[in-house]
Amino acid sequence: YYGTQNIKFNTDGKITLLYGLSGAGKSSFLQFINWVFYNKNNFVETNEDGTIIEDKPLYNERLDVEHLKDDTFDVQGIIDFSHDGVDYSIIRTESFKKSFKTSYSYKSELILNYYNEGSWVEYTDDIPSKINEIVPKSLSKYFFFHGEKMNILNNKDQELKSAIYNLFGLNKYEAAIKHL
Repeated sequence: YYGTQNIKFNTDGKITLLYGLSGAGKSSFLQFINWVFYNKNNFVETNEDGTIIEDKPLYNERLDVEHLKDDTFDVQGIIDFSHDGVDYSIIRTESFKKSFKTSYSYKSELILNYYNEGSWVEYTDDIPSKINEIVPKSLSKYFFFHGEKMNILNNKDQELKSAIYNLFGLNKYEAAIKHL
């Protein structure tokens, strides 16, 4: 993706499926969501044995071509969503500085706003914890499912069970039952 892109969808509790040809931006879109929510970007392409083929930057590589040494540019992601009747807006910005061949990150900012009584209010507590409360990172690979890597659901039943138990507080309930 290059420039400003707006993508809107409403799942109404259903699954949203993104599909397209190879190279159309499906994985980049998934990476975008993980970056904005969790500051997790994994644009690393690997072989089957796990060795790194290419470590791609967070931003469109066209930016490195367009900027001269010591130029700066920002990459920003905004996700607006509703949860339990509250509207939220997450804004993550990463600032880069161009060096000789590539660019490096020198500043990162995360803002979480919520709509309350007719106006937007900036959330001032621990933002990553609040995001994790709304969309638990442990379940993110199941919420934001990457179909080309379907093996995450195979042989990981214990991991999924643990993530669901943590989400609903069932781990504390199970521990109390075992204690009794």
